[in-house]
Amino acid sequence: MKKNLTLTLITALLGYLSSYGQSISYTGGNTMTLTVNTAITSNTPTVTGNNAKRFRIKPALPPGLSFDRKSGTISGTPTTGSPSTTYLLSCKADDGKKTAPLKIVVNNPVVLADYKPSVRRFLVDTLDAAKAMRPSSVISGAVYTISPSLPDGLKINEETGEITGTPFVTAKAANYTVTATDVKTQAATTYLVNITVSPRSDEIITPATVSFVGEGNIQQSLNTRQKLSANTGIGVVFRQASNKRFGILHDIEVDFSINVASTVDTLKSINNASNEVTNKQDFGNSVLLPLNSGQAFSFGFKGYLTQKGGENGNYRRNQVSKPLGGVLSGFNISLAGSNRNWEYNDQDKDIAPVPVKTSLLSFYAGPFYEFYIPNAKSGFSRNVSITLGVGYSARWILGDIQQGSHSDQMVKLLGTNRNSFNGAEIQLGLRFYNIKAEVHLPFFSNRDGVPGLTGTHLTTFIGFSGGFPIDLTKPSSGS
Repeated sequence: MKKNLTLTLITALLGYLSSYGQSISYTGGNTMTLTVNTAITSNTPTVTGNNAKRFRIKPALPPGLSFDRKSGTISGTPTTGSPSTTYLLSCKADDGKKTAPLKIVVNNPVVLADYKPSVRRFLVDTLDAAKAMRPSSVISGAVYTISPSLPDGLKINEETGEITGTPFVTAKAANYTVTATDVKTQAATTYLVNITVSPRSDEIITPATVSFVGEGNIQQSLNTRQKLSANTGIGVVFRQASNKRFGILHDIEVDFSINVASTVDTLKSINNASNEVTNKQDFGNSVLLPLNSGQAFSFGFKGYLTQKGGENGNYRRNQVSKPLGGVLSGFNISLAGSNRNWEYNDQDKDIAPVPVKTSLLSFYAGPFYEFYIPNAKSGFSRNVSITLGVGYSARWILGDIQQGSHSDQMVKLLGTNRNSFNGAEIQLGLRFYNIKAEVHLPFFSNRDGVPGLTGTHLTTFIGFSGGFPIDLTKPSSGS
């Protein structure tokens, strides 16, 4: 009660101050703030002087309001918005002509939640015309704006106020204020809407994880007649769907592993009675497969491409990718390297053999096609597949072994002093969630008859990631 009384007194005081000194004054002051389609209480002015008559006002009042020229009374219901305008009042009294200014502004009513619907949940990467948000009635000649900014991919039509689009990212439920501003009158109508952007039900989000990783090489085991060679270390496996802004790039997959043995593997020569190396193939295989070492790393990158033509013409986000031209699923780049010691055991000398540091590097780049089960659930088809690729392959021998002082030893161990080999390579892979098996068939044109590189060698390995994965995308429990 006290609060309402205070507001009434303040309003009356402001009205008095605004009309103070005016020869023609209205109740509440000579500034009127009105609302469209809201009737006003008839307001008759007070004039300083007797027998006031012949009231006039210029310019004409906003539509819906009337002016009584006998009494100066203003009444009616404004029908359209009008910006703040100053009008000139005049009348005649016994002591002469009287004049006074009068300001009137007519606002459009403030409308909250006048959208159909006013609350909407959109889905990431989905354009659904049925989910568009529209005002219940469009204000002709108005410009629609919204605050704060909509989630990426959503937009508001400035002429109609329609909110639609294909959102790129998820967004929590939030309120947005839409304002429709009349260009001519600058009168504003305000709406309140609530928008959420949720992930699709068929979307798979595979976070970056840190895991124990490993590889086992079957081919080396067959060649050397030894037990299956396996390496373990620390690695990162990452797969993330990209958004529409990357066009034909559907998603990427990155894996990185490091073998962290404390000592460097030493590959020793086996010499016969003539001092000839009989296990040159082991050295050739170490060039062909540098990853099979205690100190090694591997890096792999796959970019999956997709045709345009998914839902509503987008690039098939959160669906199984559709190969370009029906034959190109993506491109593959891989890099691997290792440190080893190469040791030549000279039978003609009594001195102990000296191991020579050797660094080996392999590189592959090329397109691939991925076979998967069509129309299967995304979780199955994205993680179980067969891949066929053809590309460029190369091997490099680095480190002390390829220096001039050790070139003779390199020739004895490998059969050549060439330090690079390149050519084509065919890859066939099978993926089953975090396990992959691949077959590589390299064709090196400049192999120089090196055992282990001569002809086409079938290299097979099984890679895995597992152990105790740590989700890098979630905050720790202590934060």
